[in-house]
Amino acid sequence: MIFVDACFNRPTPYTPVWMMRQAGRYLPEYMAVREEAGDFLSLCKDPKKAAEVTLQPVDIIGVDAAILFSDILVIPLEMGMDLKFEKGEGPVFSDPIRTKDDLKRLKPGAHERLIYVYDTIKIIREQLAEDKALIGFTGAPWTLITYMIEGRGTKTYNIVKKLIYTEPELVHALLREVTEVVKLYLEKQIEAGVDVVQIFDSWAAALEKSKYMEFSWPYMKEIAAYIKAKYPHIPIIMFPKGIPAYLDEIDGDFDVFGVDWSTPMALAKEKRFYILSDIAYADITFDGYKTPSIMQVEGAKDVAVESYTLSKSYNMAGWRVGFVVGNKKLIGALQAIKSWLDYGMFTPIQVAATVALDEHGYVPDEEIIPRYRKRRDVMVESFTNAGWKLQKPSASMFIWAKLPEVALKQGMKSMEFSKRLLQEAGVAVSPGIGFGIHGDEYVRIALIENEKRIRQAARNIKRFLKTLEEEA
Repeated sequence: MIFVDACFNRPTPYTPVWMMRQAGRYLPEYMAVREEAGDFLSLCKDPKKAAEVTLQPVDIIGVDAAILFSDILVIPLEMGMDLKFEKGEGPVFSDPIRTKDDLKRLKPGAHERLIYVYDTIKIIREQLAEDKALIGFTGAPWTLITYMIEGRGTKTYNIVKKLIYTEPELVHALLREVTEVVKLYLEKQIEAGVDVVQIFDSWAAALEKSKYMEFSWPYMKEIAAYIKAKYPHIPIIMFPKGIPAYLDEIDGDFDVFGVDWSTPMALAKEKRFYILSDIAYADITFDGYKTPSIMQVEGAKDVAVESYTLSKSYNMAGWRVGFVVGNKKLIGALQAIKSWLDYGMFTPIQVAATVALDEHGYVPDEEIIPRYRKRRDVMVESFTNAGWKLQKPSASMFIWAKLPEVALKQGMKSMEFSKRLLQEAGVAVSPGIGFGIHGDEYVRIALIENEKRIRQAARNIKRFLKTLEEEA
């Protein structure tokens, strides 16, 4: 298997590719199965359906590995916690673990109750081509206990962080229980047929370095050592998200280390990492501003790929016309994936666009930039006059706006504010939380309406903000 060979740093004829969340909502085929299952958790617990959505991207896109369709939170679920996936909220535990007495509620033998996961793996392995790898996975103990203690997804980690300082013994006790379950869970996945295992530490960046090296990484290392000792032929991938500043202390018995966009270039080159950069809307700039490129960083062409898509700026979703520069091997792999995704239907348009751009070059539409500049200026002026101070962006078709002071004083976050703004003012914005953990005090506003509609929205917002002031 080329993916397994790559994990062990063996020579491969090309760079194998798989994608995070490759079985997901971008595929109509997935959405059909999800609807039939009824809800996300039911889909995870149905081996036939879970196997089907696992295999879909392999068949449709042609990636080199399938990743098991499941969820990291099936572990605390089978440890006896009450888990529900609520619309607009995500995973919610009604009975979080916050005291030593709460620990007593956890049931032993959780790995034995995850039979539906192992049955899913067996079905996938029967249907998956022999040259395609199957990746099993688990959440890291730190990420799992964060959910178990907080009771839901969090961007502040207030409760769990308080506990690591006030009751570290309790946190370590919970980490110990979860670690033992994870070891046996991965072992069962391997016995069922996975070829590779990955440990995701999604909330690694929530801890400062010293605390990460106390409350997360040692437990991940312990799991990796346990698996490697029993199954040396199985590659282990470790992915603690967002910790480039900690890499000098990363060690352990594993084969692949996953990184994200925050990893510095020189470090990426030294450690043989690849970085993907997207500069969407790069041509929509104002007031002499020039869009920066990752390729301006020395050595970036060796370890990075940067893409820019015209269809973003010109609302040509079906055209998929753009540019990609950077590492040749990675571009080749991405080109293959793009061809599979397009099903060939847009190839004539893409070829024609390439020829036209090669012969005539590319200059942004002379009407587009003034149009968006005018909308930006009208929105900043009218919204500010309404009581919501906005900063002028130097580029893009959007304005990133911090929530109004009156909303922040009430403790509002982006999701609640966006819902009320839509319901009470008729103005639709994108909650910042949807773009990452640091966006929860912001919303993204699109510059898609004309100046008249923008001023009408400002009048509605003024009335809405007055309502919030009266509630305060």
